[in-house]
Amino acid sequence: MNGWVSRPKPRASGKREALPVTNPPEGSSARSVYADRLLAPLTPDQQWLLDLVAEVLVSYGNWPVYEYVAGQIDDRGLDTDELLASFPRLPSGRYANWYYAALTYASTRPPTPESRVALTILGLNRSRQGSNIAGRCLALLRALTLAKRGSTMDPTTVTPRPVVSLEALHTSTFPELPEMQARVLLVLQTEPSTAEATQRQNQEGQTVFELSRTLLRFQGVTTIEEYVERLVDLFAPKAQTIGPKESPFDLPAAIDYLDAIWYRRFNSALVKPPGVERSSRLVLTPTSPADFDSRVSVLAEVLKTLQVPGVPGVGGAPLARLVPFLEQHLPPESIERISAEVAVLNAARQVRVSSQHVGGNIDLVTALRQLGIQYPITDWGAAWAQLAERVAASFNAIREEIQAAGDNPSTPDSRSELGDGAQS
Repeated sequence: MNGWVSRPKPRASGKREALPVTNPPEGSSARSVYADRLLAPLTPDQQWLLDLVAEVLVSYGNWPVYEYVAGQIDDRGLDTDELLASFPRLPSGRYANWYYAALTYASTRPPTPESRVALTILGLNRSRQGSNIAGRCLALLRALTLAKRGSTMDPTTVTPRPVVSLEALHTSTFPELPEMQARVLLVLQTEPSTAEATQRQNQEGQTVFELSRTLLRFQGVTTIEEYVERLVDLFAPKAQTIGPKESPFDLPAAIDYLDAIWYRRFNSALVKPPGVERSSRLVLTPTSPADFDSRVSVLAEVLKTLQVPGVPGVGGAPLARLVPFLEQHLPPESIERISAEVAVLNAARQVRVSSQHVGGNIDLVTALRQLGIQYPITDWGAAWAQLAERVAASFNAIREEIQAAGDNPSTPDSRSELGDGAQS
């Protein structure tokens, strides 16, 4: 699956900013919050953009190119990338770097002039000219789910995916004119509900679909609200609840514990403490963007000053050297896990609120999503608790893999002078 992202762009002076996304109502469950965000009322600028893209699809049978859309947005006095990135997104707990939103654009980063700006079923439903196409997409989806339910499998052998032709679906469920049919098929090519129901041409020149099990998750869907709820159930990351067992000292403790194990294994310190006063910020709950940025800045300083030994041919920041260095000392299965956790630490390092413009920086949005934090941030204390918990888990995972490899055999007692405080 492809996600669509956009490049950061300096805000042009004199341009109106895209209005903020409406927040979901309080009290919703973790998963329904995603649906609430996707279905929240649109700003006037967002509505205008959906109508613009839908009009091109209806009139031309294809999606507009990025250059055209950017020109129209510029003429309206808005920042192009900021408006494109302003639509609420459903991140995926199954696929990295993928999300669902009303509008998608630029499978390359940065987008090229010929990149397509497209609407999903959600975006078409919310546009004035595309709602009929969205309805027909849901009708074809229902027809596909019925075809999948009617297929049979051999219990004694692996059965290829069943295939159904578009002609066979031309019943009262999906009676379409050719021009409408083409637009519906174009939309479904990248829709997550049908992404695994591959479209192709058979030897007779007919359009056929390979029916996947994912289709059954959408059987009986008739409204956009039901469709969005099914998408959320299928793709949304599992909620990570901060329970009472969590302590504000978990992050400093995880850092210290990794430093102790690193010293025992490599006979050198890993962590360079940023000082008592700055270190204390890691355990304080932020109540404002400035407080949050202060905590993240201290964490970024810790990560930036990690004392990772050099590796021939490898330069860059300490986190860039960490995996290559450990590859020389740990087994491949440990490196696989550590690499994933280093990606999390890199995401935390990128979250620097004080230097970002809210709404326009796709790197910030991506980093927050990787850490399980919703954007835009409305509860700075909860956001820091989530970030600290996730980063502590990464430090602990790296420590566990190093610990499993054993101490440095040449210095078995090299950290003994630390006393019992170095151990858990």
